[in-house]
Amino acid sequence: MADATRVLVERFGYVLDEELFDDEQVRANAEASRVSEEQARGRLIAAALECGRKVVSAVGSHGGAWLSEAVEFSRDEEAFALLSLGADPNGDEEWAPLHVAAARGQLALLRRLLAGPNIRVDALGGPANRTPLLLACGARRHENGFDDEPAADGPEMQEVVRLLLGARADPNLADVDECSALMYAAPQPVPRGADAPVILRLATPGPHHRPRELSPAPFTKR
Repeated sequence: MADATRVLVERFGYVLDEELFDDEQVRANAEASRVSEEQARGRLIAAALECGRKVVSAVGSHGGAWLSEAVEFSRDEEAFALLSLGADPNGDEEWAPLHVAAARGQLALLRRLLAGPNIRVDALGGPANRTPLLLACGARRHENGFDDEPAADGPEMQEVVRLLLGARADPNLADVDECSALMYAAPQPVPRGADAPVILRLATPGPHHRPRELSPAPFTKR
């Protein structure tokens, strides 16, 4: 049994196909339903899923929802195992796992998610269409259920911003309030004698920097 599978089964109550049915049951079901054994196996797994069982062989199709749940409840070991077995790293909820990890400063999980090939680093979440970077910069996290998370000017969030920008998150994207990451980061207090790395990283021209186009002032006839 692979390490990731063992973690899910032994620590988090996931089940293997052989715990649900054996080959004889599959053949009997296939004959009774006049379908192939593969289809019969799929039906038996679907029945188990409908009963609330988490089946390891279904991680590819249902793992996104399970990953979202694991991240929401800070079960990092379960999340890592699901990702290793091919769960959708973008999850299956209003807030993607990347949003939650970024807002909470969960650095190990954030690094693992960003290392995946299919991660949507600028995914929009919540009614205000906020990206993980916007949340990391303090985008009214209290309104989004993240009110007990690290301060936006703390070391965890500074590192979150660095990781997201390193993964080419776009600092120019704005939410429905037309506020960008820089706008949210700017009001954060800066300790005396310290620099403001979040603000500086966002303000420094980089691969995503797009200078705002200035329109000529309208001519006013006097």
